[in-house]
Parts: sequence; C-alpha cells; structure tokens
Amino acid sequence: MIPTSDPSRARGVSPVIGVVLMLALTMVLVAAVAPAVFGSLGDVRLTKPDAEVIVHYDEGVPSSQTDSFANTQATLTGDGLVTVRIESVSEPLDADRLYLRVDDTTHPWVHDDTPFDPTDTATVGTDISLWVQQGKTVRLVWNASSGDRGYVLASYSVPEITGEWSSGSDGGGGGVPDPDRDCSWLDGQTPPPGDVEIDGFVLECDLDDYDVHNLDIKGGGAVIGVTEAEGNINYDGGTTYDANATALDGNNIKLKTGSVVNGNVNSSSGADLNGGSQINGNLDAEGSVNIQSNSRVTGDVDTTGTVQINSNSRVDGAITTDGDVDPDSSTIGGKIVAQGTIDTIDDTTVKAGVESTGGNKIGTDSSTVLGDVRTGGVISLDNGTSVDGDVESTGGSGVKILAGSTVTGDVATDGDVKVKDSTVEGDVYASTFDCTNSTINGQDCSSYNEKDYNDY
Repeated sequence: MIPTSDPSRARGVSPVIGVVLMLALTMVLVAAVAPAVFGSLGDVRLTKPDAEVIVHYDEGVPSSQTDSFANTQATLTGDGLVTVRIESVSEPLDADRLYLRVDDTTHPWVHDDTPFDPTDTATVGTDISLWVQQGKTVRLVWNASSGDRGYVLASYSVPEITGEWSSGSDGGGGGVPDPDRDCSWLDGQTPPPGDVEIDGFVLECDLDDYDVHNLDIKGGGAVIGVTEAEGNINYDGGTTYDANATALDGNNIKLKTGSVVNGNVNSSSGADLNGGSQINGNLDAEGSVNIQSNSRVTGDVDTTGTVQINSNSRVDGAITTDGDVDPDSSTIGGKIVAQGTIDTIDDTTVKAGVESTGGNKIGTDSSTVLGDVRTGGVISLDNGTSVDGDVESTGGSGVKILAGSTVTGDVATDGDVKVKDSTVEGDVYASTFDCTNSTINGQDCSSYNEKDYNDY
C-alpha cells in the first residue's frame, strides 16, 4: 500500500491497480498498489480511474535524449529516464488531470513542451517520460474535477546506486551492466569472427573494428559499444548500450522479445520490431519497417519502404517514407509524410498531421489527427475520425467525411466533397458539395452554401 497524506481518507478507495516496475527493460517487481489520496491535487470522487501502469527506469539511454518535457539529462541533472505508461484503463483519462509528481515538484502532462493538449486523453499505450535523480520518488497522480485532493495511481522510488548495475535476477538499479567479456574474446577466435552469437553475456567492444557477418544478440546478451555487421543483426532479448546499431550491405535488423537499442538504428535493408522491443533513437532504413506488439521508436522513422505500425506500438517522432504507411492501433508523435498511400489509419492517434507527397489516398477510421491532412489524392475520414486542422485534396480527387467524423478547420478540394452524419467546424471549399445530416461552420448543411476552392 502506498502511504497516504491522510490515511483516514483512503478507507473508501476502490480496488487495487497493478503496477509493474521495470529497470533497464528488465522486469523486477510487480506490486499491487491501491490508489492513495494525495494532497493539493484535486477532489476525490466516488469512482476512481481503474488503470494498470508500467513504470520503466533506465540509466542506459543517451544523455542527449529529451524527455516528454523537452529536458535533457543535464537540464534536470537526472541519473536515468523514468517512463510511465498506461497498460490498461477502464475509460480514457483526461490528460489535463494527470501529473507526474517528483517529491515536491509537480509536472502536469499538459504542458507547453509535452505532446499533450488539454483535450487529449490517456489510453492504453499512452506514456510520458522524465529525467529523474536517484533517490527520488515518482508518482502518477490523477486529480478529480474539483477540490484539493487526487489519487496516486502509481508510485516508484528510484534506487540509490553505488557503481554500475551488474546483470542478475535482482535487476540491480538500472543502467549499463558490467561487461563479462571484451574485444579480446573476438581477437582470440580462430578463424577470425564471421557469424557472432552473444548469448547471455555482456560484451564490451566496438564491433565496427571487426568483420562481423551475421550477428545474434539474445538471451539477455548485450553489446556495450558500436554494434555493426555486414550481414543481418538479430536481437532476441538482447541490448545495445550507448551506441548505434548498423546492418550493412543490404541486410536487415530485427528486434524481438523486449530487445533494446540505446542509440540510432541504421539498416541498409528493412527493420522489424516486435514483442515490446524499443529503439531509443532514430530508425533509418532502406526497406520495409514493421513495428508491432507494444514496440516503440523514441525518435523518427525514415525509410524508403512501407511502414507498418500496429498493436499498441508507438513512434514518438515523425514517419517519413517513399512508400506506404499503414498504422493500426498505434500512436505517432510526429507527422506522417509518405510518397505512397496512407490507408487506412485505423484506431490511431497522429499528433502532427498527415501528408501524401505523391498525391495518393489518405484514409482514416476511428482515428485522431492533431494537424492538417493533405494530399493530391482522395481523402476519406470515417467512423468518428477527428482532424484538428484543415483537410485539403488537390488534383480533383475529392474528400469524404462520414459516420460521426469531425474536422475543426476547413475542408478544401478542387473536386467533390461529401459529408454525412459529421461536423466541419470551418468552411467547405469545393467544386461540388453533397451534405446529409451534418453541420458546417455552425449551420445545418441544408442551408449551407459551399465556397469556391480558388478562395481557399
């Protein structure tokens, strides 16, 4: 039980919330935590949010990486990065009621530097990060609609560590592990390294100094240093610390089973992330990119091939590709810019707009786009999609807005616009306009006259 500021007020608090604490992506503790009352952050209501939260602390991320509040390690003199993630929730949580509390300092989720707006909600897969010093206690606090109290949904005390973390079942305190082997292990192999397997041990060595062909890092194995191979690089429960990973000569990089690269990933072919794997940096590829099953890229994705992202996965930065983009049940923190089609954005949040530079179709279904949607092809917004910006289609292709969808800006095309059972808060600029049971710029569409596209 998390201590409360007033235990007498905690007696009526409703059922427990599971909190999973991980250090350096190693699960070390599962705690049942009841929501506690926390002073000065909002009134208690009869029903509290029901949520499961993951807290991840990692001292292995690059010091230049920014947290959700645009701080680097130096800004807050932090020792490691704490990431708080909503794993499950009974109903969406209003972002403007969520706070990270570090001892006596409060960090509201809705802030000038965070990706959250006052109207945003936190759902499964939503997370926020903050650089934190050792010995500090981080709390996720939800405050009610009024009053002076709120619920602590999760609490995590960052351990004070002397020396570096060494691997083991206790998990230690996070950070870069002590190496088991160094470059002499590679030097001593006869014949010289070709295919290399790092299985369950930690190697400290810059592999770009060796002619490594295929590289397997698995079973808790890790590389401290530049990770480079002339063949494929396969991570299966493996980690690269403090350096980039590069697959040369037209080969792939694959990460699965919670693998982590604490640096940028460069692939001269494609890249696959699966099973909760993470790249703490940018992903640059020359082929298809697949990000699946709760996996994450904290930087940008830039590739020449198709990008598929699904199953509660996340890209914190932008996605730029010469190919198609197919997001499903995911979150994109930056803008999607694709030469190909972007169809269909399904049950996904895009926080900075969508554009097809090749004039291809953009389709959405039950999604949120916090920015403009633009292409030279058809645009179709369906099933409650929300666009917080303008929607523009050129080339005579047209726009469809259907089934409870909303556009907060203008809709513009030199083709046709069809709006059914939906809302456009701005104006419609179109060649022809077909509207049924909808509202345009505050008017019933039966009395609204579209504007000339040339005036847009």
